[in-house]
Amino acid sequence: MKRAFLILVLLIPALLKAQDFSAVWQKAQKLKADSNYKGAIAIYDKEIQKILAGDTIYQDYHWIGFLALAGRIYEGRENKYDNLLYGTKAEKLNEKIEFLKDAGVENMLSYEIKDREHGVISFVYSSCHSTTKRALVWLMNKHIYMQVFDDCNTYKPLKILDTELVTLFEKHLDNITTDSLERPNYIPKERIDYQFKFYSGDKIFNKDWVSRYFLRIPNAVEIREMNEKPVEFPKKDNVIYKSNSDSYFGKMFLRLIQAEKTYTAFINSASERAKIGKIE
Repeated sequence: MKRAFLILVLLIPALLKAQDFSAVWQKAQKLKADSNYKGAIAIYDKEIQKILAGDTIYQDYHWIGFLALAGRIYEGRENKYDNLLYGTKAEKLNEKIEFLKDAGVENMLSYEIKDREHGVISFVYSSCHSTTKRALVWLMNKHIYMQVFDDCNTYKPLKILDTELVTLFEKHLDNITTDSLERPNYIPKERIDYQFKFYSGDKIFNKDWVSRYFLRIPNAVEIREMNEKPVEFPKKDNVIYKSNSDSYFGKMFLRLIQAEKTYTAFINSASERAKIGKIE
């Protein structure tokens, strides 16, 4: 009896989600039957975006179903739902920015990461070569989200649990967009650089390429990995590091470096890789 009750308890959430899926499908199909294709797409898109944002959890076959049903409305024409389903092309950064603007998000930033020696850096461990890799970060409902875009796969947004980053977005974005980081006297040749673009309402602010080594001295392990010769760091660089790190832009940069590590670990986990991108 207890076992039967436990099985029922475990099945209830799945059964309820199956009912939710059926209700969404029926509502969208009715609109499609009335030739209201835009309305049907909007219904599927709402559920898809909720899944991507982590606001609701469906079974994997429901996720696939939503994408397939939405893509089918386009009758063979290229669309982002088939791209999400089959992984032939990723959701585009500009598409997501426009979607977030329509949803009322005012403050966002994107950044590209480039290895000065080896070209564009990949966020995800993959044999696929992408020429474009950018991260999008935005503030919505008092939470920070991060999502990666490239030419190979589609990756989910991740809620970043960082109250300091939320505060920087909410209260200091004007300072961040106007702050600039001073280049230290010593900077490694083999390094990773970042280029930021800020979106605030209808305004766009671009930043020059900067490195995490604008904020601190490379440690011994990093110097060895970069094949850099040991050097005597100019003492006046310490003043530059402190000034850069104390600026609002520097504080945000440091928080984003940590957020990026969290995102990369999350998106490369076996459970997430099984859900995202091309379905083998």
